[in-house]
Amino acid sequence: MGNRRALEEAFPLLLQEARTLGEPLSLIYWDLNGLKALNDREGHAVGDQALKSLAQALRNLSRRRDVAFRIGGDEFVSLHLGLKAEEIPALIARLQENLPYQVAAGGLLVEGEDLEVLLKEADKRMYRAKRARKGL
Repeated sequence: MGNRRALEEAFPLLLQEARTLGEPLSLIYWDLNGLKALNDREGHAVGDQALKSLAQALRNLSRRRDVAFRIGGDEFVSLHLGLKAEEIPALIARLQENLPYQVAAGGLLVEGEDLEVLLKEADKRMYRAKRARKGL
C-alpha cells in the first residue's frame, strides 16, 4: 500500500489511463472511526491491528486496477479505474460490512486534474457520511 507521495505520483498516471481508455476514475476517502479512543482504551497494538484490517480489506475489495494509499494516521484513499459514480456507494457498503471496525467513506467520480481539490471534496463527503451515521 502506497503513502501520500505514492498517491501524488500515481494519480496523474491513472487519470491519463482512464482518459485513454475512456473509462471513469473514482476516488474514495476512507477514515477509521475512533482510532484514538481505541488506542486509549485497548492499546496501540489493537489500534495498529485495526489499521492493518482496513488496509487488508481495501486490498481484498479491490479489483486488479484499483490502488489504495494510506495518507494519514487513520486516513486512506483508493482510486478505482472503471468504477462508475453510481457504483461507489455499493463498494463502500461492502467494505463497511466486512470490517469489525466503523469506517466512514466519501467517494466521487474524478472530474478535473487537481488532486487536492478532489481530496478536499471526498473528505467533505466522508465527514457528511460520518455525521449521518451518527445521526447528527
